[in-house]
Amino acid sequence: MSQNQMVITKGKANMNIRNTAIQWLKENFPNEIHNTTRTSKYFPERELWFFTFPTSFFDKNGNEFLNLICEHESNKKEFHFIKIPFKFIKENRNNFDIRADGDQFDVHISARATEKFVEKRSRNKIDLKPYKQNLL
Repeated sequence: MSQNQMVITKGKANMNIRNTAIQWLKENFPNEIHNTTRTSKYFPERELWFFTFPTSFFDKNGNEFLNLICEHESNKKEFHFIKIPFKFIKENRNNFDIRADGDQFDVHISARATEKFVEKRSRNKIDLKPYKQNLL
């Protein structure tokens, strides 16, 4: 596999991650479960979390939020929770890596200590740290 390729498995393994992540969100942030939610397993070979979104996300109501639930790097039963206002996504539309067909955009969130929670595919490396939610 080349450095620029990533294999994403589909099926039961990813559904288990999603189900576990949603259950974790319900238990730890029950008031946030109504938001649009996407999950990602951790990809250790690239030290990142990977998401693909429809470009219709740029048109969502600015008062709504997107929950990103990222599998913890070492504890597969724990997660990082990033709650991003759709307003922020809309304001940064020109910075995201929109695919050539214009229908989707990819988000690669770094797990490296030096740039943790920074979106790496964007033109200006969008910092998502301010949106990371912490357990009390």
